[in-house]
Amino acid sequence: MSLFHLSDYFLLRTPLLPAASAVDLLTITERHEIEEKLRHLFQNEQLKEALFLASPAFSAEVQKWLEYKKESSSKMIASLLKYAIRMSTRSTPFGLFAGVSFGNIAVSEKKVSLIRSNANQAVLKLDTTILTKIIEQISKDKRIYSQLYYRLNPTLYLDGKYYKYYQKVTNGKKGQHILKRIRLTPILDRVIQYFEHNKKTSHYQSLIDLLQGLGASITHAALFVNNLISLGIISSELQPNVIGRGYLDSLITTLERVDKEGNYLNPLLTIRKWLHSSQSVIEIRTAILKLLQPLAPDLDMTNSLQGDLLIGMDENNLSDTALDHIRDQFQDLLPLCNQAKLTDFDRFRAAFSVKYEDRMVPLTTALDPDIGIGYGRQEGVYNITDEILGEVNNITPAGEKKYGDHHYQDLVIEKFVESVKNQFTEIQLTSKDLDHIAKQRKQTVNTIPSSCYAIGNLLRSSCQENLFFNLVTIGGSSSGNLISRFAHLDEKLNNKLKESADTEQQQFPNAILAEICHYPDNNAGNIIYRPALRKATICLSPTIDKEQEQIDVNDLYLFIKDQRLILWSRKFNKMVIPRLTTAHNFEQGMNIYKFLADFQFQNNRLDLSWNWGIMKEQPRLPRISYKNIILSRAQWRIQKIAKYPSTPQAFIKNIQAELAIPAMVIISSGDNELLINLDNPFCIEIVLDHMCKREIILTEYILNDYSSVACDKDGHIFANEIIIPIESQQETFTNESAPQESNLKRCFPLGSEWLYAKIYCGLHVADTLLKEIFPLIVATLNQQDVLKKWFFIRYNDPSPHIRFRVELSDPSQYYFVISTLNTLLEQFIKDG
Repeated sequence: MSLFHLSDYFLLRTPLLPAASAVDLLTITERHEIEEKLRHLFQNEQLKEALFLASPAFSAEVQKWLEYKKESSSKMIASLLKYAIRMSTRSTPFGLFAGVSFGNIAVSEKKVSLIRSNANQAVLKLDTTILTKIIEQISKDKRIYSQLYYRLNPTLYLDGKYYKYYQKVTNGKKGQHILKRIRLTPILDRVIQYFEHNKKTSHYQSLIDLLQGLGASITHAALFVNNLISLGIISSELQPNVIGRGYLDSLITTLERVDKEGNYLNPLLTIRKWLHSSQSVIEIRTAILKLLQPLAPDLDMTNSLQGDLLIGMDENNLSDTALDHIRDQFQDLLPLCNQAKLTDFDRFRAAFSVKYEDRMVPLTTALDPDIGIGYGRQEGVYNITDEILGEVNNITPAGEKKYGDHHYQDLVIEKFVESVKNQFTEIQLTSKDLDHIAKQRKQTVNTIPSSCYAIGNLLRSSCQENLFFNLVTIGGSSSGNLISRFAHLDEKLNNKLKESADTEQQQFPNAILAEICHYPDNNAGNIIYRPALRKATICLSPTIDKEQEQIDVNDLYLFIKDQRLILWSRKFNKMVIPRLTTAHNFEQGMNIYKFLADFQFQNNRLDLSWNWGIMKEQPRLPRISYKNIILSRAQWRIQKIAKYPSTPQAFIKNIQAELAIPAMVIISSGDNELLINLDNPFCIEIVLDHMCKREIILTEYILNDYSSVACDKDGHIFANEIIIPIESQQETFTNESAPQESNLKRCFPLGSEWLYAKIYCGLHVADTLLKEIFPLIVATLNQQDVLKKWFFIRYNDPSPHIRFRVELSDPSQYYFVISTLNTLLEQFIKDG
């Protein structure tokens, strides 16, 4: 039985222009010819709109050039060339440069039918930075804020005489959450208890009434409530909700209730109409800017709009049988899964086991850097200035480079050497190679998450009927991670994502899969909005949404079982499994967010992609493939140069000849890729500009040898990237139970009835002590009737020692016990 089951849908990502557009541009070597080609290309209204949305200022300059009102410059032409190449070669969505389309996998006689129409649809929305600034402006208006509902900060918890919580501090688009504390006072405690008894939600006027009932004047009551808002202890219902209704729709719904005069509501209603208008992007943005100006007069409106492109398709279907061999080969490749450890999580789990043993403790306690363990970069670091709340320092231990285990690296080195002997020809992994690695690594199916995704390029080869797949990775905590942000574009996609989430939940009948709801900052806000896929959420950001069951942070507990951390809800009496169904990089997030996001990968982290490891710094690396799966494209690493060469073309030709680099290649920088032609003088300038700044990596252009399966009805080929959701077919055991409550005393501070001593020594000396000295110690203590109980344990953490523990019949006999130990161990101490 196959462990992988491909879902019955996929997401197709393709660029705006056909692949030939870039190739045609890059074969032109004369400047005047390339200018004319670009001038002709950018007469297209869709390209103008895409360029305008990406860079309004640059677009305006280009428009002057198109109308012959401005001379071109080398910089303008180079930038325009890069934009045009991006629009025809990169499938990763970015504004209107590339788009997405929902596709079906079903029984069909046609193996592949991905045929584009001309009916593309641009879907616009306000940038979240703009929207949050508008919310800030509205929140200052007493006519509005006094009519709103407010929610208690969901991260707030009690620690002795203080309340602690995370507050977002924003600097432009970027933001961070800092841990704060505020002294518990009777009034503050009364207000917080009021929230707790009202599902953590209260109307502004209800808070005023509460405080007046406690003796405050209306002026002092309002001042107190406003201070709670400014300190981030409570937040209004205007705050963006990352799950469910869209940001703007949610804001408008609230304003329809509270903005009776329409000062904010009417402009926002008009803005929403413009966002759904059929007018051009340029006209829409111009109209919206006029409406935004009074709402946020001091705000930079450069990137006021965000856009997604829904690609029109006449047909978007894949036959299930056409992908059978791809699915089977995915499974064959499981032994290559990168086994990178969750360093922060593993360290926390080990510390938790030592500190709390088999106890169940509140999540907030365990993550607290004062009374618990802390987590990640904030571990053990916490600055407090009493009422003024301290910022958690950003300290991260220096990590080591991880290249996987030596069995994997042995295979990598073997294949690299084999390739060198064969002039860097393509390396084909065999089933024998994978079987060998599987045996050495003892790979088990337990590392496979309940759902995941595969992303890559679906390709044809002229010499084989079966499809090929240029794999980027198989991974993710969930199948919807890369897809969820596009669900608002297509109702069918939205429904399928919900079906996938339901299917995943069914694999855990005794647990709750809960979505992590958190708004990190405005930068992330544009990509993390998603539909309500799951029935429960763990809310870390204030939100008032009654559609989903909300699991309170203070309801979550941790305990360890079989070396595995269990997250437990006391309210539901069930295990909780967090899920973050987005592509957001949470590494720099606040510690509770990072912990929950890391938690989803516990024991089932899947990252299936080729890892060159210690060989990645080589000047030249071959293509690696397994049957119909391309695991890694060929690449060339070229060193940084001190100065621009006097003969640029000859310089590049020498490098090409030395490393056997083809003319049409890609400059790679992380996820960014730019197709270039090394026979083109414009591209040589681009390469050398990069080389003067840093080392560069060139990657093979895979469409040199293969053809994309996506096309339009006229036969024009489009680059593609498809994301296929995958369900794992394995039995899941989650029938856990919480540990029993115990009144057993575990802490014995200095001066209590228990005393222990650590005696560090070698193994042979320990044997001698236990045989000869410890009997004397116990006999001496018994003679004085000091002992009730005693025992010893031999440890080796980090050095060998004996831990000798005694329970005293009278705690005042501490000195006698210590004196006895010193006397009988004196000679051993002197001997070192």
